[in-house]
Amino acid sequence: MKNRKKQDPDNKRLWPRVVAFVVALVVAVGGITLGVLNIGRKDAGYHDVDTEVNEELRMYNQGITFSYYFDGSSSDVKVAMRELSAFYSPQLLRVYKLLDAETEYEDFPNIAALNAHIGEDVTVGPELFRVLSDAKEKTLEQKGYNMFDGAFYRAWQDIRYLSEPQDFDPLRDENQRERLDRLCEAGNDLSNFDLVIVDAERYVVRLEVSEEYLALLRELELDGPILDLGLLHDAYELQLLADSLEGAGYQKGYLSMSSGAVVLLSRNPVGELFLYGVTEEGVAQAAAAPAAGGRAASFMRCFAEREGEAGYYELDGQLRHPWIPASGEYRNVIQAAVSIADDPADACYENLKLQEAPTAEALRRAVLASPAEIAYILNDGDPTVYVSGDVFTVCEDYGWIAKELR
Repeated sequence: MKNRKKQDPDNKRLWPRVVAFVVALVVAVGGITLGVLNIGRKDAGYHDVDTEVNEELRMYNQGITFSYYFDGSSSDVKVAMRELSAFYSPQLLRVYKLLDAETEYEDFPNIAALNAHIGEDVTVGPELFRVLSDAKEKTLEQKGYNMFDGAFYRAWQDIRYLSEPQDFDPLRDENQRERLDRLCEAGNDLSNFDLVIVDAERYVVRLEVSEEYLALLRELELDGPILDLGLLHDAYELQLLADSLEGAGYQKGYLSMSSGAVVLLSRNPVGELFLYGVTEEGVAQAAAAPAAGGRAASFMRCFAEREGEAGYYELDGQLRHPWIPASGEYRNVIQAAVSIADDPADACYENLKLQEAPTAEALRRAVLASPAEIAYILNDGDPTVYVSGDVFTVCEDYGWIAKELR
């Protein structure tokens, strides 16, 4: 009788282990391969459009986002993104230069050219002419906006963006308070300024500034721009860009600025606009509105979205933020607000006008008188979202309470 060789029990378990390892390895390698193949894949949907690097003006694309809705296969989307970037980048650069209030560019009349040639006729293009005409009309209403108050806004901006702004805030620094008060008073005296329409057909304009105001700037050793689009700058930039994109057939997307201005192209397909406010748990969505094509929005907030955000701080119960109206007074009535209109400059202007309201009741009346659709939150700790118009849905899941204005 032959002896059978005894099988090693460990060998019995070895082959299943090897097989399992090989299968796992194949799956892992396959997953890695699939991951590598998917790098750079662009599915249909929204994608941010990149901008080309410009060695002359490296910051021309800062603070702006252009998201566009692309259709087709991955290769179709990538080709379309490159084509759109090639069109969008020079348009953005052109508009950036056009609205630049500080730097002149050769053979390119812009706002800086007007500041550099006070009292002289300057021929601007049709786009800038439309912007200046609209800004002048809004300025003359004297309801929170002043295109001639560049020195005042730059002075406040210089304070807000310091590493320790509280030390130089006018609440603490008497010299700064006197300086800002004088700039604001002189800036709001519109007899000191004029933007003369010399020839509307040829787009010839002339910036005029009184000698008294120029003497004040010299005394205070200020050399910044006088004519400045200020808090409407970003809205005008978006409008000019949207016009260029629409004219070229690009109509499915939106442009937004970190300052809170948004413009939706005419065929923007989907999406929502969200107003954020502060709850006991932190910053949360407070109200939503459809991102309807052809509309524009302006968002304002008096609070920092993250700790240490530049330009926002609190001092002696007073909140400091970019949205200071032409009166020069922080009212501290509003915590956050959104206004929706057909034009980004109008949306921003309607929001800025609200900052002039000294009380909650005055704010309510201003909202009811506004042609824009508005939602806002008071700076009183109450979780109520006040809405004007029927486009807003209040986010009650986050603890907010809706109140329709009447």
